[in-house]
Amino acid sequence: NLPGSNSAGRDMVYKIVCSKYNKEMHKKFYMFHMFRRSFSFYFVIALAIFVTYIAIKQTIANQDDSTTIIAVWLLTALTIIITPSIMVFRIYKATKTEAKERGETIEILEFTKDKILRRISGESKIVLGWHNMEAIYETKEAFLIYLMENQGLVVDKNCITEGNVELLRKLITNNMKPNKKGKIAFKKVYKGE
Repeated sequence: NLPGSNSAGRDMVYKIVCSKYNKEMHKKFYMFHMFRRSFSFYFVIALAIFVTYIAIKQTIANQDDSTTIIAVWLLTALTIIITPSIMVFRIYKATKTEAKERGETIEILEFTKDKILRRISGESKIVLGWHNMEAIYETKEAFLIYLMENQGLVVDKNCITEGNVELLRKLITNNMKPNKKGKIAFKKVYKGE
């Protein structure tokens, strides 16, 4: 028997996720963060609206000057294309650096009703309480567990070695700390199942 469990209720309280570092899965976490949780995305939208407004204003003011109009719209298009491209490039660079640091390390996550234990080969273990979870999102492929605004754990559904997706979902809903409104910050962000 595993610690913290008994033979009758073992599946209700214990789950192990064991996986190698997955660069693509972490890239998806950062992309999710950028497009769903980060204010950077709203900044890009606001910037696009602003430069488009300026371009329209300049077009109306300089109707006889086609060179100015072309230059303004060219700058507008470049701003709209380059700004999100820089953000995506930063994500690719961060995951490349992370992949280099992590290499072939194995990460083991153990979930119980009391805590989450994280062990990475070659490093000391980290014990987290459910109160440390800021938010958890479930995508089709993984659970994205936010510990802070832009840091977290990625639980690849294919790497669950004990229990199943439904059991982990149950542990999350039963053990996450509710907010002042009595709700937990857990959201399924895909259709299906």
